[in-house]
Amino acid sequence: YLEWLRVYLHSRQVEHSLTCSGPRDLRGVRMSSIRDPLVCLEPVIAAPEPEQKILEHQNTTLSCLVTGDPPPHVSWFKDGVALEPQANRYTDIVDSKYKLVFRSVMYTDAGIYSCVARRDGDQLSNATIDLQVMYTPKILNSYKWSPNDESAMSDVTLACDVVSNPPLNKPITWAKESRTLTGREDGIKITRSGTGSILYLTNTPTADNSGKYRCIASNSLGETTEAFQVTHNDMLMLRSSSNRPQAASHSHYPFSIFLTLVLAFLLNT
Repeated sequence: YLEWLRVYLHSRQVEHSLTCSGPRDLRGVRMSSIRDPLVCLEPVIAAPEPEQKILEHQNTTLSCLVTGDPPPHVSWFKDGVALEPQANRYTDIVDSKYKLVFRSVMYTDAGIYSCVARRDGDQLSNATIDLQVMYTPKILNSYKWSPNDESAMSDVTLACDVVSNPPLNKPITWAKESRTLTGREDGIKITRSGTGSILYLTNTPTADNSGKYRCIASNSLGETTEAFQVTHNDMLMLRSSSNRPQAASHSHYPFSIFLTLVLAFLLNT
């Protein structure tokens, strides 16, 4: 703080050649000509840890060291957007260290954080911290879809969208009951879609694809599974001797046999 020196020099009317080295608008100005309170130190921000990697659900703190005279106003941003209040994080200040404290980090907290120093509304300095959250795969937007067309009621689409950090260590796989599917089975097709996978099921004369299905995603931290139960309601396919599908129905043969026996008994009596 050099304000005392400015006041002393003015009060004693001392001739001198002292000049300010900052801030920018006072750089090179003689102290004897400054009438306003002296500010000779621009805000400077430094991030001791410009990159952090942390497991999901752990606690962490992002810190910026801030110097400036007078102390500047410091704000936090994530990916260029000012931070809004959130239940699992809060800000704190200890001396010249400005902190952003997280309790149980979520995978959505990952991003580029900036602490920005402002004075009189002008941005003067900033520092960035890359927060990387590591987690097991997340299966998002999984769904089961059946067409509305009654002629295709036996067709079903299953889909899983996946996000993962670290990346998946193998492609998303599908399984029916305990058997891994390859996509070459009768009535089954598997395709990739963006960050996910889609399983198409179509009943054929030789395959009934109802049952329990799972999509499985894994990385070096673990494995995540999403399960689907597939039924075809009244269009459930049965195999006949001619290998042609037919809708399930109740047989009337036992009742016919009963009537035949009753008539034979009456005729014999």
